[in-house]
Amino acid sequence: KALHVASSDVGMAVVVLRPGHIFGADARVGVVAEDPLAGYIKGIPPFRLGCAKVQMSMVCVSSVVEGAIRTARAARRLRGRCFALKDVDANFFSFYQEVVLGRRLLPVVALPALIVIWA
Repeated sequence: KALHVASSDVGMAVVVLRPGHIFGADARVGVVAEDPLAGYIKGIPPFRLGCAKVQMSMVCVSSVVEGAIRTARAARRLRGRCFALKDVDANFFSFYQEVVLGRRLLPVVALPALIVIWA
C-alpha cells in the first residue's frame, strides 16, 4: 500500500507482478546455460527427489517479459493491482529433469530432496 500511495503522489501507475519460480531454459532449444539452476541440476542423475506430490508455481522468463510488457501498456487501467504470474504448477525436480533438461526420470528410484544439498 505504501508504494501505491507514494506513486499516486507523483502520478505514477503502479502494478505489481509476482512471478512464481522463473526458469529460462528450454531443452528443445538447447539453451541450458541461461538458467544456472538447470546447469546445476544437469549434473545430478535424473532421480526422483523428494515427494512427487509437492508442487510449486513455475513461469518461463519469456512469460514474465510478456506479462511485464502487457502490464506496462495497460498500467493506467490496472493501477494498484497485483498479478501472480505462472505457467504451470509442477514438482520442481521432476519439471527441471523432464521439461527443462528433456530427460526421463529413472524409474523406481526416489531419493530424499536433502541429497541435493549434500551434493
